[in-house]
Order: sequence, then C-alpha cells, then structure tokens
Amino acid sequence: MQAARLRSFYDFVYVYYFRVDSKTQVSLVPFILAEAINHSNAVWLVHFFGLLAVLVSCYLMLAYAHRFFGNRLAGLLASLLWVVWLSVGPGPGWVFTARTDFLTVLLEYFQTPIILAGLFVVSRAIVAESMSTRSVAWLLFAAGGLVSVAMLIKFSVALLAPLYMLSICFLWSRAPRLEGRTKRFALDIGSFVAGAAIPIVLMLVPYLFNSAALAELRFVFLDVNNSWNQAHGNSLLWRTLTLLNGMPLLPLAVLPVVSPWIGLRRRGRIREPASWALPLVTLAALSVFVSSLVGYAHLHYLVPVVALVALAAVGYAAVLIQGLARLGYRRLAFAASVLLPGAYFGVQIPSLSLYAATAHFDYYTNDNRARLDLDALLRLIQDQTQPDDTIWVYYHAPEIYQLSARRPATRDPDSAWMATFWTDSWFRRTASDLAKEKPPLIVGIDNPRFARPKARPLMNIPYVGELIEREYRCDPNSIRGVAICLRHSADA
Repeated sequence: MQAARLRSFYDFVYVYYFRVDSKTQVSLVPFILAEAINHSNAVWLVHFFGLLAVLVSCYLMLAYAHRFFGNRLAGLLASLLWVVWLSVGPGPGWVFTARTDFLTVLLEYFQTPIILAGLFVVSRAIVAESMSTRSVAWLLFAAGGLVSVAMLIKFSVALLAPLYMLSICFLWSRAPRLEGRTKRFALDIGSFVAGAAIPIVLMLVPYLFNSAALAELRFVFLDVNNSWNQAHGNSLLWRTLTLLNGMPLLPLAVLPVVSPWIGLRRRGRIREPASWALPLVTLAALSVFVSSLVGYAHLHYLVPVVALVALAAVGYAAVLIQGLARLGYRRLAFAASVLLPGAYFGVQIPSLSLYAATAHFDYYTNDNRARLDLDALLRLIQDQTQPDDTIWVYYHAPEIYQLSARRPATRDPDSAWMATFWTDSWFRRTASDLAKEKPPLIVGIDNPRFARPKARPLMNIPYVGELIEREYRCDPNSIRGVAICLRHSADA
C-alpha cells in the first residue's frame, strides 16, 4: 500500500516520507516497480517478482552446492526442501498442514537470494587459494554490499556482517609472514566495510537534505519500534520456541551430525571447500535466526533461515553419505540417500495435494464479501471519486485500495499501527494527514479482518472522529458492513 501512494519510480526516488513501518525504502523496490510498470496488473507483477526471487534462490542453492559441496544433487534437494516448506507452510512435527500464509509475496522472498548471493561470494573468497589478494578484496567488497542490501530490506540479517568479518580471519591466517597478514587483514576488512557502507550511505543521504524526512526516519526506526515492543512484549524464550516450532524437523535433526563430520575430516575423507563452507552456512543460518528473535517472531521470518538450514543439512548429509561410501559402506550410504529425502518429502504428499485447492483461493475477496457488501462498496468508490483521488479505509483492509484502483491517504494507509498502539501521537498524526490530504471519501469497516482490542469505530477515534464530523457527511447504513463518509465539498 505504501507503493500505491507513489505514481512512478521517479516519485519513489524523491518522496521518502510516504511510509510508516520499520523497514527501509529498499524493501519497497519490487512493489514500486510493479506500480510503475502497470498499475492495473501490479498485484500480478509483484507475484511474478516473488516467483522470480524464489527461482533465483533455488539456482543459487544449486550453484553453492555444486561449487562448495561438489554435489549438484545436494543443491536440488535443498531447493526442494525449501520450496516444499514454502508450499505447505510452517508447522511442528513431520507432517505440516496446508496454509495460505505464504501464498502472498513476502519481503523475505526478495531478501533470500541476496543473502545466498552474499554467502556464495564470501565462501568463494575464503576458499580462493589461487586468486590474487586484489581479487579477493573485490569479492569481499561485493559481499559487504550484498549483506548491506539484505539488511536494508529487513534488519533480520544484521548478525551476518560480524560473522563474515570473523570469517576473514581464515584468510588472514594464510599469509606467510606477520607483516603480510596485517596488510591482508586490513585490506580485506576495509573492502568488506566499504562495500557494506555504500548502500547505507546512498539510502541515508536524501534524508539529510530534508528535515521532515529526517524526522520521519527517526519516527520509523525509534518510535514505531519502541511502541511495537511495548505492545508485543513477549519473552525471548516464547519467541525462540515459536520460531523453532515452525522449522522443518528433519533438517534440524540432520544438523547435529557435526561430530561425525569432524571425524571424517580427520580421516581426510572430506572435500576441502566443504570443510569451510558447511560451518559457514550453519553459522549464517544461526545468525539470521537469532537476528529474527528481535521481532514479533512471525513464522515468515523463517523464510531465509529455512533456506540456509536446508542447504547446511543437505550438505552435511551429502558429505556423510559420500564418506560412508568411501569407507566401504555402500549399501548403508545408498539406503541413507533414499530414506532421508523420502522421510521428509513422503509425508508431505497429503499437504502438497491440498496446494492446488488453496493456491487459487481468493482469501481476501471471499472474506470481505462475508463481512461487507464489497461489490457495492467498490461501485460507490468508483462513482464518488476520480481516478487520481485518494481515499482512506479504516482499518486492515488494504486490498480495497487495489480493487478500487484508488491511492491510499495518510502515511499509515491501512491504519494497522494506529489500531494496534491506539495512542495520542497516532491519532494526531492521522488527523494531520487527513487534514492535509483531504481525501474525498473515507470508509470505516465495521468488522475488520484482524480486529485489535484497543481499536474503536471510525467516529470514535480521538481527533480523527472530530475532523470527520466537521468536514464529512457520514452514512453508516447505505452499504452493509461499512460507514461511508463523503467530504462536504465532494458531496456538493
């Protein structure tokens, strides 16, 4: 909905204050592009971009497994494990239930390929025995930039930066002399930090020349997050157990094979790149998981975590199976290579069979029609407003903007934050936005989809209700399930 407020990509570059959430403008790029390319088909384009991001992530897992595990099949299995998890949804135990949560396009879909690309580049730098020092520095520069972009999409990858910087110690240890090690370490660290700094600086610079936008930046990253933490103060243990409960069980069971893997490594039975890459992938998964605990522990935070866990688990399993075969246990290796994937994918068949029935289900439209007269509401919006007009829908019904082809008013278009926090600062902020933008039509949903315990009906919102009563004429009975408020000038 933030993207729908901007008319083009040109607006996106310069208008920084049309948003209110805890993410940066980088996270809006796919949505802005979809709006700029074709507003009428923006939803379809966003889904296409999401599918493309998933395919790129799968390709990167294949490339990583081939390059560092020496096994393309491991990358294929890791990709399938991740895609199956996305399809059936998260849940405990072996058998998951089909869910519609992940059928929407999540920011994590766009973040995951960037995380995997950064992991690939860092691993390439670590195992690059024959590359020059300058080439390795450029790789680390690119890795820093990729980590920074991924962090600007969502901050749940913040711990990847220190992890990758620690991994540079492995490069430092290769230099033959102490003097050479010092220069190598300084060059590698400097390259990574410089690459990470550039996207952040480019994102922040426009704010520095706009005092209003700078105040908005502070509001987004300090006030909103503080309010969110106060409203959802669940314990760290609760968040940890919630996310672990959404993880696929088999990969978590495979990961503790680190000890046998170390034994195989001592026998010289493991490929050298895997000896560096597997621990790095495992630590990357752990870093993203720990970073995700800062938020509300929504299960979609696990999208990049499961991709990394799948890659690590399948990588460990592939190395162990290869080790068993080389030690002469060929039948056991063959049985493990068949039973391990079968144990996971086989039990998913019932849930996967429900995917076709759930994927095409128009959840929002059907839900809206049950709670309100959606068709009558859309006809009224079309009749009473112009294509360039803004409207305001309260609350938790952002699809109305897209279905009516009207841009949303206020910096909190679906009023999710105001309805959740229900504080004076949000009432004043929303009333100020409405007074400034003067939307010709306001819609109040009587029975919101995700009702908030503190929220009140449209006319009972402090400051906002007073403004509406003064400048609008409202009819709570003309359309089932909604209150319609037309601005006096528009009504005239």
